[in-house]
Amino acid sequence: MFTLLSLNVNGMHDDSKWRNILNTVLAVALQIVALQETHLTVVQEYAFGASLPGYTVLYQHGSSNSTGVLIAIKRNCGIVVGKVKGHDGRCLKISFVHDGI
Repeated sequence: MFTLLSLNVNGMHDDSKWRNILNTVLAVALQIVALQETHLTVVQEYAFGASLPGYTVLYQHGSSNSTGVLIAIKRNCGIVVGKVKGHDGRCLKISFVHDGI
């Protein structure tokens, strides 16, 4: 079993929103975090991912004022990421195996 958080963040340019999301992810035992409408640039995506130690972070960015998805998967929780495919900053398709299934 795993826990999942899916959240439309409606942009993450505000520092307090960024910190609140990070604090929530790190405080709660979440295996998968899916964020929609991140509105992050490539540089911001990598910075956010670096702020999530212990997670594999996958991105599909759009523009800095629309779209963007981010999926973070906790390492060592039995999830092995396979194929990753994104489209236009609107979706991210991930094939994965959980505990061999």
